[in-house]
Amino acid sequence: MRLFDGKKTAEKILKEIKTAIKREKLKPKMAVILVGEDEASKIYIRLKGEAAERVGVGFELYKYDATVANERIVKKIKELNENGDIAGIIVQLPLPAGLDRDKIIGAIDPRKDVDGFHAENRRLLLEGHPVFEPVLPTAMLAAIKAALGGDLPGKKAVALVNSDIFGQTLKLVLEKEGIKFDYIVRNICSADGTEEKLRETDIVITVCGCPN
Repeated sequence: MRLFDGKKTAEKILKEIKTAIKREKLKPKMAVILVGEDEASKIYIRLKGEAAERVGVGFELYKYDATVANERIVKKIKELNENGDIAGIIVQLPLPAGLDRDKIIGAIDPRKDVDGFHAENRRLLLEGHPVFEPVLPTAMLAAIKAALGGDLPGKKAVALVNSDIFGQTLKLVLEKEGIKFDYIVRNICSADGTEEKLRETDIVITVCGCPN
C-alpha cells in the first residue's frame, strides 16, 4: 500500500511557484467568473483565491446571478482577453441551466484558458503539444503516479465529476498514460450501473462536490 500525502505535495509545489514568481519578477493575475450559488463552486474558488494569494498571483472574482445572459458573460470574457494584466481566465463549472457552456468557454482566449477546456486546447492536448497542461487533470495524474508508481497502463479509473467537459479533458490526460478511463457526471450519479462501475475499477476519483 502506498500513502500519498497530497497536502505535503501541494505545499512543495506552491513554494516552488512562489519562488519562481519572485525570481522572474512576475506579477501574474488570474480572473475567475462565478455564476450562480453552487456551494461546491464557492469552495473551489475560495481555495483557488487562497492559493493565489500565497504564491503572489493576483486574483479577481466576477460574480453573476444564475439569471445572467450568455452575452453578458461573453462580453466580460472578451474584455479580460484584451486586458494585458490578466494572464489566465477560469469560468467555474458547472454553469446554471440555460447558459451555453460551449459558447462561454469558447470565448476565452486559448492562451489564457487555465482549465484547458477550450476546444482548441483540447485538440492540442490530444495531439500531444498543448499550450499548457490542464491544471486539475495534471494534478490528479501526479497524485495517481505517486500513489501507484509507474504501473499505470491497463489500470481502470472512474471519476465522479461535476461537468462533462471536465470529464472529457481528464479522459484525454489519463488515457495518454494507458489508463482505461470512464467518468460519471454528478447529476446522474444515481444512474443504473454506477455502483457496479465503482466496484470494478482500480482507481476512483471524486471531484463532484457531492458529500458521501
